[in-house]
Amino acid sequence: METQAWSARPELLPKLERRRYAAAVARHKHDFHQFVLPRQGSMEIEVAGRGGFVNASQGAFVPGGAAHEFVSSDQSDFIVLDIDTNHFASLRDGISVLDDFAHKAFFPMTSRLHLLVSYAASFKTTGALPISGAWAALFIEDSARQLVETGSLRSRVVGRACLFIEESLAAPLTIAAIARTAGVSERGLHDHFRRELGTTPFAYLRDRRTARALALLEQTGQSIADVAVLTGYSDQSALTRALRKARGITPAAFRRRCAGGS
Repeated sequence: METQAWSARPELLPKLERRRYAAAVARHKHDFHQFVLPRQGSMEIEVAGRGGFVNASQGAFVPGGAAHEFVSSDQSDFIVLDIDTNHFASLRDGISVLDDFAHKAFFPMTSRLHLLVSYAASFKTTGALPISGAWAALFIEDSARQLVETGSLRSRVVGRACLFIEESLAAPLTIAAIARTAGVSERGLHDHFRRELGTTPFAYLRDRRTARALALLEQTGQSIADVAVLTGYSDQSALTRALRKARGITPAAFRRRCAGGS
């Protein structure tokens, strides 16, 4: 099945729309982030190898650049928010919220989110709703409130650093570059990570690279050498050493285990 991709967007983001989808499997990919929230019916969706449903109990987050497949039920109706990283960065706690969503494909529909969906659905216009910017701000604010209530809200410094790491795992990152992006000194970055995450920036980067490598090995057919490049390792040998040290297994052995081999 061909993936439909959109990279150039004449419309401004954020863009909020009420959408219906055909009851047939479709595959999309776009360079902006997308939230799909239920109003009526359900949708089965797979985002970067993680599958689930958008229904009355949960919505879905599709990160920019992630291929996703979906099929909706008859008479389904959704509220869809297209948004970019810059809009998150412009709002208080926005980066922490985006960092939180970047680690999950699905999120619970709270009573407050259902109210936001109902309000968006009350507009009868087609195309982008005139309340797109204000609605997006309320959505992000509510998501930040959820993080506060669960005690998992990160500071803006750590949020920026984690998001930069997540988006740059293939690059030869340095702690100095991460600190500059987060707007603090290297010592300040270290102190924030120790206090909020209980680890160091280097250890966090190492763990995220390891986790991404394992996900690619399990969910794709890419060669081990390609996986190494995509996760910031100089070559296959470097990835093998890193996985053996971190998880006690080689890339080839991990892939065989995932496939059910010995």
